[in-house]
Amino acid sequence: MENTIGVILRTNGKVEEFIYKGYESIKEAVGGNIECQKSGLTSKGEIWDLWGNEEGRLLELPMNQVARVFISKATGEPIDNILSLHGDFLILGCNDEGDSIICPLEIAKIAKECEMFSEPFTRFISFSSEQENNTEHY
Repeated sequence: MENTIGVILRTNGKVEEFIYKGYESIKEAVGGNIECQKSGLTSKGEIWDLWGNEEGRLLELPMNQVARVFISKATGEPIDNILSLHGDFLILGCNDEGDSIICPLEIAKIAKECEMFSEPFTRFISFSSEQENNTEHY
């Protein structure tokens, strides 16, 4: 399972890439002891698992709206039927033997669509006395 790539759904709205470096890296990604919160199938029959902190609600971790929206989109379940989810969540694929593997591309795309944060950018426009020398920098 070394270097398996997954997707982290952060409470701040970001969706980030995850590289597996052992069991501890999963615990680190979700901020504590792990629990499989949800599993599902892609349209091609690939299995995916959503891992979270098993004590997220008890520890009063921030609510994760991105994870709720993801579950709704990935499963077709109305969002009103999905309980609050607390803390960061990790999505990985799963093989027939129950081992975690790379997150299915279909699921990774759905997760990315749920992102609620865009990286800020700064735009500088410099003006000179001559119009032809105006430049933009990003």
